[in-house]
Amino acid sequence: MSVHRLFQVLALEFRFNVRRPLFWIALLLLLFFAWSVSLGGLTISTGESTVGGQRAWSTSEFALAQVLSVIVGGVYVFFLAVGAGMSVIKDEEWKVTEMLRATPLRPGEYVWGKFLGVFLSFLLVLAAFLAGIAFFNHVMPNAEMAEYRGPFALVNYLRPALILGLPPALFIAGSSFALGAVTRRGILVFLFPVAFILGCGYFLWSWSPSWLSPEVNRFLMLVDPTGFRWLMETYLDVDRGVQFYNLEPVVYDGGFLASRLVFVVLGAGAIALVSSRVGGRQRMEGKKRGETEATWAGGEDRVRQPVGSVDTVAAPPRIWIGFGRVLRSEFRELIHSPGLYLFTPLVLIFVVGVGSVAVGTFDTRVLLTPGTMAATQAGMLSLLLCLLLLFYAVETLERDRVTGLASISYPTPVGTGTLLLAKVLALMGIVAVILMAALLGDVIALLVQGTVPVRIGPFVQVWGSLLIPTCLGWICFLMAVMGLTRSRWAVYGVGFGVLAYTTYRGIVGELSWVTNWWAEQTVLWTDMGFLELNGRGLLLNRLFVLSLGLLFFVLAVRWFHRRDRDPVGLFSRLRPKPLLVQTLLISPFLLLPLIVGVTLWVGIQRGFQGDVVEKAAKDYWRKNVATWTDVEMPALVAVELDLELDPENRAFRTEGRYLIFNHLEEPVARIPFTQGLTWDSLSWTLSGEAIEPEDRAGLWVVEPAEPLEPGDSVWVGFRVRGVFPKGITANGGGAGEFILPSSVVLAGGVEVAPVLGYQESIGVDEDNESDAKEFSPDFYLEQVDPLFGFLVPMTTRIRITGPDYLTYNSVGNLVSEEREDGKVTVVWESDHPVRFFNVVAGKWDVWQGEGTEIYYYPEHAYNIEEMGLALDASRRWYSEWFAPFPWTTLRVNEFMGIASYAQGFPTNISFSESIGFLTKNDLRTLLVFWVTAHEAAHQWWGNTLTPGDGPGGNIISEGMANFS
Repeated sequence: MSVHRLFQVLALEFRFNVRRPLFWIALLLLLFFAWSVSLGGLTISTGESTVGGQRAWSTSEFALAQVLSVIVGGVYVFFLAVGAGMSVIKDEEWKVTEMLRATPLRPGEYVWGKFLGVFLSFLLVLAAFLAGIAFFNHVMPNAEMAEYRGPFALVNYLRPALILGLPPALFIAGSSFALGAVTRRGILVFLFPVAFILGCGYFLWSWSPSWLSPEVNRFLMLVDPTGFRWLMETYLDVDRGVQFYNLEPVVYDGGFLASRLVFVVLGAGAIALVSSRVGGRQRMEGKKRGETEATWAGGEDRVRQPVGSVDTVAAPPRIWIGFGRVLRSEFRELIHSPGLYLFTPLVLIFVVGVGSVAVGTFDTRVLLTPGTMAATQAGMLSLLLCLLLLFYAVETLERDRVTGLASISYPTPVGTGTLLLAKVLALMGIVAVILMAALLGDVIALLVQGTVPVRIGPFVQVWGSLLIPTCLGWICFLMAVMGLTRSRWAVYGVGFGVLAYTTYRGIVGELSWVTNWWAEQTVLWTDMGFLELNGRGLLLNRLFVLSLGLLFFVLAVRWFHRRDRDPVGLFSRLRPKPLLVQTLLISPFLLLPLIVGVTLWVGIQRGFQGDVVEKAAKDYWRKNVATWTDVEMPALVAVELDLELDPENRAFRTEGRYLIFNHLEEPVARIPFTQGLTWDSLSWTLSGEAIEPEDRAGLWVVEPAEPLEPGDSVWVGFRVRGVFPKGITANGGGAGEFILPSSVVLAGGVEVAPVLGYQESIGVDEDNESDAKEFSPDFYLEQVDPLFGFLVPMTTRIRITGPDYLTYNSVGNLVSEEREDGKVTVVWESDHPVRFFNVVAGKWDVWQGEGTEIYYYPEHAYNIEEMGLALDASRRWYSEWFAPFPWTTLRVNEFMGIASYAQGFPTNISFSESIGFLTKNDLRTLLVFWVTAHEAAHQWWGNTLTPGDGPGGNIISEGMANFS
């Protein structure tokens, strides 16, 4: 082997790689992530930093090891694998191998030179990433992150790079290079990093249920090339304290270091294997002269000429005839591609396989339903399809040029728009094939489970609304980039860069309906009323994506070149007049996404999660934090509410009054109440007389004519109108409380009625968040206020009016019910003092036990008997163990799964459909039984007094109830 010739190949490959767009896009993207890391985008979370202790440094060895393993396994792998895997394939496309036969270059020199050239170029990207972190942390530091930044230590960068960065990089590069060199199939090269990223992200990194055996867990640690699972399971899952993470080095055990060595050997061995195979001369000699088969980057053994694109006719065919011919030929090419038959099993493995073993609350198996399967799989399917289309869209546009058919197909009379539209629909046909395969796998999984009936409707609703617009817009975007750059590598780099950047923005919570083009994690399925919360936001988002797709398609048609560029013609087109004409021609297509996007943005800003409400919350905090923090409040001892609900419009009207009792030792001159920040109107009365309290940016201060002396009381009344939740969400997702057509959950907060006192949590975010309160060593000997509700109990009388298709429950006993003109009015009164109250409504059937009731959605009867058993047993045994149950009936109310919690209000437990009702119960966990029993225990621990106690009696905090 000649070192000189090897070095020449290496230098030539290195120079080529550092010039192509794939390299520069990878470099810029990783530098962006380096800058984000310096801003706290990925830090170690410890308990000490939340209670006033020292912060975990983002420059410690542990933090940098975590960052490096995530970036290598989630972003860097794609660019490295594609760059290395396509290296030999690129030479065959350019007919370089024909020239190599006439040179003294040996196969081993060629293979090792090519590999080292591309590997070193991408090692340069990785080194630039680490240098960027050091630069943004120590040369140009962000002042706001001073607490998260430790001193510079070179070993903190070098050791993780050598142990967690270099071995997986060599393994990925070697494996991908060998895959491309041996198979000559670009689709396999592309699928390798896709499978790697998905395997790490959805399985090796995140799947770790509590019942997993230590042996299996250890095996998964060692087979994870990135080392992220080992780092999490060994050091980060159990908090070791800030000082440990900041000052101690990462100690690698022998087994883990041996696994790193194995990955190095596998990567280098793959290159040695390629070198020996090429040395057999058959790869270097190419095909025999008599053969006429052509190859393309996707690895097709034989080129099938598109009939519609090669027919020569005297006059242009009718549009639909040319369109049909191109569509048929393109779809035949794609459907016969081996990549499709490799990718479809990959979809089934990750979507159906991983989804079937998914865990829910408390690491328990979830009960699969069509809707939950469709919604939970939509994000993974979206990523898989976008990655697949990134490859196929590029190769569909490149096929004619690579195979030499462009000189035949491009001069045909089929219009460019017709040609590209046929390619778009052919690609969407492949999307349909993959979705049908995923649907078939899901149907089989439901049949094997044998509990929930199979329904196709939810899959059509979810996948049709989420995936189809995303795929259409994505294909058109890739075609526009291809038309603009005319570079496969640029499209790969830009496409994966957009995917990585969007994923990162989603992880850090910076996406909105406007920027979340693939609608990731926006829609939560609920059998009780799908899209009632996020329907308008999703509709505008999908229209926005489709309108952008139309714009990109128009640009792709204009930028798609079917003949070589004319420099003189280019200068003429850049003159002001032609440029203005071209701009005016596309302006309608630009105006549509602009209008939809602005409408969507304004809707977000005016919604309950938008900037308007955020500013109001900040004003509330700024105006009152210094004056009202830790001010002792009088007691709220009686509540009377008249609540009228209009669920179809999310509207409410509340009229009520509070009895304020001064249980303190000092007179009370001012009584503050917090309002909801999205209300439309609010008026007040004091002892029945209208008043105008002081408005302190949402904190209303009522001043009686005379201060309330100890033992005195006064009635404060109010009228409220509003919508809740108002507007659209910022980025989809769920809500803890809501008024929606199929379900209502109100937890006695500021949603529909004023709340006594200043609420310290309103207006607090990362910009003004303070450290947690530091308690004295013997704080537990003092009276501890409850986490939820009021210290002094109260009586409640809640009158609810709403459409009669819903059932309305609240705390206490139902004392009256009237129905008239499609409405129902119910009155609930507490038969024993309570510390907080709620209102829950739904379309329910009722299970009745021994002084217990379960109100459940009719289709969710799977676990009702076991929940009823737990509820009856709880009422019986807790009454014997702790104290007699003070109320008449103990109820559980199911609400839609746009929130996943259960909350034990007195007599009236609210219970999400995703907990208990849709749990796959087994004897190992008995989750349905013990979660029901836990929430029932709050009737004794957390929200009431023992019978016979007076105000201020023996109250046990909600925090103690959660701990128990």
